[in-house]
Amino acid sequence: MGIGHHHLSAAAASEDPVTAQESLQCQCGHCGTDEFLVPESVKGHQAPDRSERRGWDVSYWCSKCDRYYGHFTLQLPAAWTSDRE
Repeated sequence: MGIGHHHLSAAAASEDPVTAQESLQCQCGHCGTDEFLVPESVKGHQAPDRSERRGWDVSYWCSKCDRYYGHFTLQLPAAWTSDRE
């Protein structure tokens, strides 16, 4: 199984690390889609007062090319949200 890495542009890398990471979408960097993703772990984060969701730590793999990804995101693929919203 290969390991996928998200590459950030020089501008994004110079930003606050959390802000740069928040822009990461859940998709295979090799296949360019979320169509073949299989979630391994999805852990939600909420504001300290629990008033709103603050994002997710996700790990997943692509069933088409076997690459693995893990990162923080503010948006999950629609297929993953039915039981998490």
